[in-house]
Amino acid sequence: MLTVHHLQRSQSERIVWLCEELALPPSIYTLVLHARRPDNGLSPDSLKVLHPAGTAPVITDGPVVLAESQAIAEFIVNKYGRDPATKKPRLTVTLEDGEGAYADYLYWLNFANGTFQCAISRNMNFKRVEGLVPAENPVRVFVLKKLESGLDQLEAQLVKVEGEVGQIAGTEPGPAYLCGHDLTLADIMTVFSLTTMRGFYSLDLSGWPAVLRYLQRIGKRDAYQRAMERGDPGLTPMLGATVQAIKLGK
Repeated sequence: MLTVHHLQRSQSERIVWLCEELALPPSIYTLVLHARRPDNGLSPDSLKVLHPAGTAPVITDGPVVLAESQAIAEFIVNKYGRDPATKKPRLTVTLEDGEGAYADYLYWLNFANGTFQCAISRNMNFKRVEGLVPAENPVRVFVLKKLESGLDQLEAQLVKVEGEVGQIAGTEPGPAYLCGHDLTLADIMTVFSLTTMRGFYSLDLSGWPAVLRYLQRIGKRDAYQRAMERGDPGLTPMLGATVQAIKLGK
């Protein structure tokens, strides 16, 4: 039995969404919700009992205890998400799809946590010490430019894919995702940073219209809606240009 431990209002929403996209039945998959500590908004002790990292997501599956969202996502699609006909893990791109497509998928899959989420987190940390580190501080300016560069990359990729999909389908913009007209793990890993994460670090997306169109497409997916309702009831998905701040702790 696969058990997914989800810390509410956190990046572990990715794994809840993944399980909904795969339509894992209750006979295979159980979701356990963990609320943040009311005093400081951090992870509760219940997660520290499960894994030394003390953060979410964490899964247990028989003897397996695994943390890190990308590792968990790849474990789940390989064990529970294989297409019955092709045996290929769903929501992935493989070498059999072509070297170019596979390389593109690997880049965006790793871009999510390797570049983009890091850039947001660093800017959030500077914001917390705003009185000590002025906006014109050269390191702070550099970090902000890295974040804007990441958004520019996402914008350019989505515009490119919208055009390609539109040509194929005869409509524009098409139902574009980061790696084409099909949702992949790259999207599931990236969307949190563009949505719920902005509740912790205010980021106006008005200057990136393709990113906003992308979020609207994501928001229409039944699996995404189910995941947000199940994992974070009461939280309105943050799919617009501006968002409402999430308050953590007292």
